[in-house]
Amino acid sequence: MNSKAILERLLEENPRLHYIGENTAQEQLDYKVYKKNLKIQAGSVNWSVNPKVICYLQEIVQNNHRTLETGSGHTTVAFAALASHHISINPNETECGLIQDYMQKLDIPLDRVKFLNESSDTALIKLDPNECIDVAFIDGCHGFPFPILDWHYIDFHLKKVES
Repeated sequence: MNSKAILERLLEENPRLHYIGENTAQEQLDYKVYKKNLKIQAGSVNWSVNPKVICYLQEIVQNNHRTLETGSGHTTVAFAALASHHISINPNETECGLIQDYMQKLDIPLDRVKFLNESSDTALIKLDPNECIDVAFIDGCHGFPFPILDWHYIDFHLKKVES
């Protein structure tokens, strides 16, 4: 199956590639983070990006690109289908397992993705200084200061584009 067919199937099937553990679900309820009428339940959920993001990645990612993301989900599958090598940083091992299972279902080679199962604030500083990234996607922990740290540390690895 080619990358276009894989992405079409991904968008059509819209799989649940995220996971809420029992403790996290209970914390959300205890702290009333969500409205009372929204029930948070443990298990697999879908927090996928807008399909337009997947379509945009299809436009910009080339098959020789090396890519990186903080967070994971549908974008991980898209990067794996489009790029030659992808790094996904996500401390949630269960989610990474769901993604790997789905990749196998689509016959995407698992060796295209390196999963770093730790927080981005610690994983990014350990990256090989010579690791060059063509495209990065920041969608991991959304709380301050994580996105800023992600931007800062990823910037060291982005290839410079001639203008």
